[in-house]
Amino acid sequence: MSLKRSRSPAPSENQIYISSQIDDRASTFLAHFSPTLSAKALQAHPSFASASHRIAAWRHPSKQRSLSSHQLFETGFDDDGEKWAGKKLLGVLEGMKVTGAVCVGRWYGGVLLGPVRFRWVEEVGREAVGKFLEGEVREGKRVKVEEGREGEGKRKVDEERVKERLVKELKGRDENITVLRALLGEKSRALKGEDEPEKKGDETPSTPKKEIDYEKMSLPQLRGLDRARDATVTFILKQIDQVERKLKEREAGAAKSPETE
Repeated sequence: MSLKRSRSPAPSENQIYISSQIDDRASTFLAHFSPTLSAKALQAHPSFASASHRIAAWRHPSKQRSLSSHQLFETGFDDDGEKWAGKKLLGVLEGMKVTGAVCVGRWYGGVLLGPVRFRWVEEVGREAVGKFLEGEVREGKRVKVEEGREGEGKRKVDEERVKERLVKELKGRDENITVLRALLGEKSRALKGEDEPEKKGDETPSTPKKEIDYEKMSLPQLRGLDRARDATVTFILKQIDQVERKLKEREAGAAKSPETE
């Protein structure tokens, strides 16, 4: 398994916020978010010219009003051949409470990923939207004194939105780390020639891992943990790559060795 994150380019002047790139077993995922451009405009972006799929979702304020005067939204999505992915991407916009359009390009490399592909679609989509929200927070910190409480209120609301995003991402990162560690253990056992350990019925169950209450943490704490989790994922992925390389070298050596009767 090869799963790497590369640095993302800075947002363009057209208000496009770009995620990091995720590579997983010959497939690549990259997201663009814009609060102003349409989904079709994002799908037509030159960055996605060679993509196998251009999954998109949008959420815009509706001109109609509900009976209770609550804001309504016009929403939609385009799977572009990746069934169910568009709806999951729309869920990102709704969950992060933003308006605009997001497009995820997937470059298929010939290896079926299964359901995990939806996780990467959601993750790059959340990251692109998150960069937009962080930009709003940075702008909110430069609010002029004359704007008073209104500007301060907006800044606090924006910070809360960023905190919500980071909490969701950290929980997702924790799940990814658990999966990656299990995968590393499986491949390490294969390298050592060990079988999967058998589970005994009379074994004492392990102590459940205590969940971290991210909601009670401050924004700086969440950002610090986000960087730490990213470093952990990178470290585990490097270990997986090393084990996979050794497995391939062993297989190649076995193939070259003469057969014995």
